[in-house]
Amino acid sequence: MSILLVVAVVLLAVIGASCGQSPVATGGSSRAVTASRTPIASATPTVAASPPLVGPVSWSTVSSPNPSGSTGAWLYGLTCVTADDCWGVGYWNSTDSESHNQPLFEHDTGSGWSIVDGPAVPGSTSSQLQAMTCAGAGDCWAVGYYADASGADHTLIEHYTGGSWTVVSSPTPAGDGDINLDGVTCVSADECWAVGYSDASGPNSTGVGTVIEEYTGSGWTIVTGPTASGGRTDELAAVTCVSAADCWAVGAYYVAGGSDNQGLIEQYTGHGWSVVSSPLPPGSVESSLSSITCAGADDCWAVGGWGDVNFGGPTLIEQDTGSGWSIVPSPVPPGSTQSALNGVSCASAADCWAVGFSGDENFNTAALIEQDTGAGWTIVSDVAPSGNAGGEVLSGTTCMDTGHCVAVGYGGVVSSSNAQTLIEGA
Repeated sequence: MSILLVVAVVLLAVIGASCGQSPVATGGSSRAVTASRTPIASATPTVAASPPLVGPVSWSTVSSPNPSGSTGAWLYGLTCVTADDCWGVGYWNSTDSESHNQPLFEHDTGSGWSIVDGPAVPGSTSSQLQAMTCAGAGDCWAVGYYADASGADHTLIEHYTGGSWTVVSSPTPAGDGDINLDGVTCVSADECWAVGYSDASGPNSTGVGTVIEEYTGSGWTIVTGPTASGGRTDELAAVTCVSAADCWAVGAYYVAGGSDNQGLIEQYTGHGWSVVSSPLPPGSVESSLSSITCAGADDCWAVGGWGDVNFGGPTLIEQDTGSGWSIVPSPVPPGSTQSALNGVSCASAADCWAVGFSGDENFNTAALIEQDTGAGWTIVSDVAPSGNAGGEVLSGTTCMDTGHCVAVGYGGVVSSSNAQTLIEGA
């Protein structure tokens, strides 16, 4: 089970056990653009007096199919090569006697979204895709996990080379337990990274911690990653790269001696990965980071959520402008008792977007979209209702250019048997 964010547990109560993993661990790919902003150190997230409408950009729900015969479908990862070449991945629940989860691929080539066939690992009992990225048109990767007959989870990597998706060999760390991949990014066709976590707990376990894998053109290999200072369980949810020698990954780690987790940030500078200090929101008991994008070597954004002693909490946004990470004020809708941001992307130097959800004490959730135009983050309120009964969650977003963004997720999650894929576009 993922340790990412206390609000993930809240969502699991909504979605039900068959959803598999925390919906906040998405790690969707994001475009990098040049930007420059000044963060506010140790600033507490603020509650907006009312959700203001931001700019001329209008978001609306886009038609999104569920697989025929499915009892529920979820989209977690998203990337766009161009405005007419976008992919979304996740999983769907089949109607067989075992209620197996199957990989879900959806593709938009400019005329609407449609389902594309994708394979499951032979002999697997369940499969789920968490994130994806494309190195170029006809060269895409999707990552997640699959379960074997014993119920143990293993890393899953699939590759699209222009004709179809195929499962490729994915190394699994030594030991036993559950090993998942939650984020993936590519610097080039021959330089990609995937991240996740190993929740190994059996007699042959070598420990619990992050999983980092690298692709250099001849297959994926495991790369040794660091352990957060004082951490006893580490997990990475998303990864992005500015260049081949400047990559970032985010997630969470459990604090030693306690049950609370804190946001985790790691950096790769060409000579291995290292843990970078990440601030804890004042008044919080735990926090987690779910997505990251970089506008340049000295301008990165990370988003997630945090919880207080009452188990609720608002959104979390952090920024690094070259001198370390600090918390930036992040609004939440009035009346929300738990909110989180699951994806972040920038369309231009002064046009960044973050998506997630907000919920009340009865676990009713609504899609949440926020924008920063260089003067701070604000809530965007012109999202057309999708009609999904029971709530909505946005899992990831990507922007091709100013005024043209896409977000994916799921809705109608009163129970795990009626979830509907959700796609919104601007």
